[in-house]
Amino acid sequence: MNNYNDLIKSFLINTSSIEDREELGIFKFGRYFFPEKFGDGFSELHWHMTQLLFSLYNPDKERRTERQSALLCHREAAKSTIGSFLIPIYLTYIKGYKPIFREYTSGGTQDYRPTIDEGYFLLCSETATQGEAFATSIRVEIETNAKLRQVFGNLNPKTILLEDEGMRGAKWTANYFITANRVLFRGVGSGQRMRGTHYRNQRPTFICVDDMYSQHNTATEHMRIKLNNWFTSELLNSLDSRTGKVIWIGTLVHDDTVIKKIKRGAQRGKWKLVDRPIISVAELNVLKDKYLNLASNEIKANKTEVNSWGLANLKTLSWKERHDPYYILDMYAEKRYDNELNWFYQEYMNLPLAPEQRMVDEESFYLTDTIKFFEKNEKQYVSFEYDNKYWEGPVNLELGIDPASSSNEKADDTVMVVAGYARVYPQVKGRDTQGLIHANTKGLVLPIIAHVEGGKYAIYEYKHMKGICEQALKIDKKFKLKGIKIEINGQQEQIARVLETSLQQGILKNKADDSQKGVVSRQEISPSYRKTPFWTEFQNVKKDERIAQQLMPIFHNYNHVICENNYLILNKIYPQVLTLGIGDHDDYADALAIAFKEVSVPDPISTPFDDYIKRNKNNKDRDDDDLDSWYIS
Repeated sequence: MNNYNDLIKSFLINTSSIEDREELGIFKFGRYFFPEKFGDGFSELHWHMTQLLFSLYNPDKERRTERQSALLCHREAAKSTIGSFLIPIYLTYIKGYKPIFREYTSGGTQDYRPTIDEGYFLLCSETATQGEAFATSIRVEIETNAKLRQVFGNLNPKTILLEDEGMRGAKWTANYFITANRVLFRGVGSGQRMRGTHYRNQRPTFICVDDMYSQHNTATEHMRIKLNNWFTSELLNSLDSRTGKVIWIGTLVHDDTVIKKIKRGAQRGKWKLVDRPIISVAELNVLKDKYLNLASNEIKANKTEVNSWGLANLKTLSWKERHDPYYILDMYAEKRYDNELNWFYQEYMNLPLAPEQRMVDEESFYLTDTIKFFEKNEKQYVSFEYDNKYWEGPVNLELGIDPASSSNEKADDTVMVVAGYARVYPQVKGRDTQGLIHANTKGLVLPIIAHVEGGKYAIYEYKHMKGICEQALKIDKKFKLKGIKIEINGQQEQIARVLETSLQQGILKNKADDSQKGVVSRQEISPSYRKTPFWTEFQNVKKDERIAQQLMPIFHNYNHVICENNYLILNKIYPQVLTLGIGDHDDYADALAIAFKEVSVPDPISTPFDDYIKRNKNNKDRDDDDLDSWYIS
């Protein structure tokens, strides 16, 4: 084996830039031992994957919660061949060696010289069959690849007896094995029990997660929540807390997956994330504008011309040798013709929806901690900071309620949203407020989302569950509502009638007194509550169409909706509005639409000057200049 020292040394040097990526030691290893897999070379995307790997060996990262890397990437990128094959088999054969890993960052480069000592690889995919196939493919190479045996010796994998909770007895399986240099491999599927993954008290030291999602296991919110919890609570927690590392690789099958958590973690430095579409949206638009006839959906030039121009001018192609500009444009045109642009953007652009079909953007929701509600001149007022100014003015708010038809865990939530319109005026320190209002009597009109809550509710408070009636009255008291509206659909009618009675009569049921079992007392409500108008919603139009008809003019006519800084807005309302008609839930979007229905814009504030003009509009002797001087600071 000594004759191969120079060759092995070449596999250990990983310092090449993206332009010279073919010289990376890990890529040389791949081409030498597996020419049938890597004979066509490596893409820029593959270089970025090695950067994710190298970052895990940064000596400043001391625990597994700091060693987390993720690649969000398009289809047809050969990412599984790199992530679930080349990386684990490479680290297995260089165990005990000290390679050079160079990480390229915005601040320069960093070189690491770790001693590779991975002891246990867990290979995870959507199904157990797929995860086991990843492990089996590595075992086959270890057993049959003559070049590997010549250079590194025989690692002689041995099958391990698998004992797992939920199985009757134990079994021998080819995908659970240990090599002669003490490296374990096991393949698992998404959602699989992690108990039994320990081997002789050893936890996994390296987890490769490869395409854990599909259309099947993301079909409902309940399924997504269950799988997301499994990823966080079981899979990641199975890692060795000191030496553990994880690489997550996937395509954006659905936006409401662990990628949302990973993106937040990347912002806080907990994850290193590479988000790589097949081409950037900006350059796709340039390519479309130049060569696609939108009217006929036909490409205006031949393949040679499109590729000649595209390869010379487009800088964000992920793998230009395999996915040339003409291929990308032709695929876009085909999916546009088939009305499947959302699929194209999910699979190839890492976006949940096609920009051409998006009804609302996340930036439409202006979340602020500065929003305050108060009473002034016997009216509800609001104040907040917006566009680098402080604003204040009257606001008309209404409560929209979408009651759940069932308390089943998989059913929609009961959702309550307070929303409406504000007419606000700038407040400038040292300037007279009346003068500012007089200078702009119409003010600035903006939609407001003042409050959002949701969950499992009873009609009245019951044990651990909140009551719709009690919550509605609390909200009414806080926001001085103009009205309360509730949707009626089947069983929801009973809830609406009980709530209407409670509001109109001012009566709420209290919890039963323990000393008088079975006796329910009643509580008189202040008469001020009884003045709140109440409407019920009866609709024959399709629900998603009704919601869109109500909300879309708001998002199209206003740059922003001013919102309380509530996580439910971006985690519930926004994604539901975004996916109207194709999502599996619309309870939060529906409550917002109900709240906004028929809510009015506050009248402009009248100043003393305006009142004077109205009273003396026919008086030729009035002195407007003298009165106007009151407001000049």
